[in-house]
Amino acid sequence: MNFNHTVIIGRLGKEPEMITTANGTDITTFNLANNVYVGGKEETQWHTIKAFGRQAQICQKYLKKGDLCCVEGHIDIRTYERDGISHKSITIIAERVVFLQSKRTQTTENMPQTSTDISEAEG
Repeated sequence: MNFNHTVIIGRLGKEPEMITTANGTDITTFNLANNVYVGGKEETQWHTIKAFGRQAQICQKYLKKGDLCCVEGHIDIRTYERDGISHKSITIIAERVVFLQSKRTQTTENMPQTSTDISEAEG
């Protein structure tokens, strides 16, 4: 049995960016920062998140730099070669995004609860 599930809570480091692929799929990419302790020292870790389809549209519309959110999803690891050097890309594919707090207002007022809730309400 295999299990690939992760939950990350953090703040957006910059505005989300959305692209639309040639086949019409919307993809929104954003980065979350959270702090961990390594050897007694606090360090910031950055996580690249990708949301697809309707969820991508909702994340693009509602998330802003500094907002706190929780992402549930799975880890996607890809390897590629550039200039003869092997690289690894680690991305979290969002299955659910929960909007926790807007840094602009320091509240959740007027923020949707989750991207899933909005998708169902608007769908």
